[in-house]
Amino acid sequence: MSGAGGIEPDGAPRPPVKHSPPWWRRDWSVPDVLTGLKARPAWVALASIYAFCILFPSYPFTSVTRVFEAEENPLVAQAQAWWSGRLDLPQRLWDTALFNERVYAVQPPAYSFLAAAVLPWSPKGVPRWVFVLVLGLSAPALAFALFRRRVVRITTAVVLTIGLVCGTSLAPVLVQSLSNGNVYAVNVAISAICQLIFLGEFFGKRRVWLMGPALAVSTWARQLTVFYFLPCAWAAWHGEGARWRRMIAAAGWSAVAAALPMTLNTLKFGHPLESGYRYLYVERDDPIAQDAAHGIFAPRFIPRNLYYMNLGLPVIRHYPRGDQLEANSECTGVWWTSPILVLLLARARAIWRRPEHRVLLAAAAFAFAALTLYHATGRSQYGHNRYSLDYLPALFAALAPQVEWGRWKWIGAACVMWSAVYFCRLIAV
Repeated sequence: MSGAGGIEPDGAPRPPVKHSPPWWRRDWSVPDVLTGLKARPAWVALASIYAFCILFPSYPFTSVTRVFEAEENPLVAQAQAWWSGRLDLPQRLWDTALFNERVYAVQPPAYSFLAAAVLPWSPKGVPRWVFVLVLGLSAPALAFALFRRRVVRITTAVVLTIGLVCGTSLAPVLVQSLSNGNVYAVNVAISAICQLIFLGEFFGKRRVWLMGPALAVSTWARQLTVFYFLPCAWAAWHGEGARWRRMIAAAGWSAVAAALPMTLNTLKFGHPLESGYRYLYVERDDPIAQDAAHGIFAPRFIPRNLYYMNLGLPVIRHYPRGDQLEANSECTGVWWTSPILVLLLARARAIWRRPEHRVLLAAAAFAFAALTLYHATGRSQYGHNRYSLDYLPALFAALAPQVEWGRWKWIGAACVMWSAVYFCRLIAV
């Protein structure tokens, strides 16, 4: 029936159709120069997102004069060692590996690549303003660009952007990156930003020359995001143009993503598959080192990780002044800190109906499954779970069209409000 709504192919409610008037009723006058202001709402929306990020989460965009130096950061030290023609570090820092009486950084090298690019004109280290530009300012814009492709209403894109940037572990990760240049936070932030670039293309023009490099850098920051080369290959197969060229490009970038860290592994530890993580715990006897003695990845860690990744509830601490409820420091569940994800279950049938959603969610599921086997929960992350950013951007991208119409938009907005308050006010970031 004319003007009636319906159901989109992915199951999301469809807005009522507005038909154009007949040609004889249209306004054929020449538009004036103010017509360009039709684009204004997008800029206003993006400005409001930045205002929210600056004012509510209190992102440390100010005081950008600090420099993160090698003496406090093994990946900056590794970049300096590269410029000196070495692979080993001059001294052992926390979470560095001791192998054959030499000290090595073993964390994914994306942070070191960024530092190496900066060191020629900033020999002391990486200035904070570099992270402000590369991480802090790019994350909201890339998330907003992704959701603008996924939804019709600009207000929905704003809500989802705030939900991802300020209502998930991306908020504390960005704050830590900008505040102290934390090794793990910066790498996680780099990976999340690269995932946003990939997802924007995956749900857009599907240009392999952009998806491939984004995923390669993402895997150099977080190894488990290598699973997203599966949807990258799917997108290359179903894209436009010469299929064989796209598939060769996708295969080439996946090879580059694997070859670079494997080369570093060989040069450091003598084998392409030896990451060096087990050498982190030489001469250490803390609980993480004791867990690693059973394997970096092992089935025995599944029950513990499933609890912390899905629930990870706050704990009650006993103090002389009385009991106090505190955020869990091990790993905090995503379902109640970002409850909009529960709508994935409520709208599962509609989401699963689309083949691009199925292949994307399969990659996210592989990353999640691998994390359940990991020997560490990601300790010292009070009230959040930085590992969840290996799969949360994909989940938000798949969910986006389902929270735009009807009661779902109000439920989604309420969930985002809770998450923003939680991450930006109730926990210390």
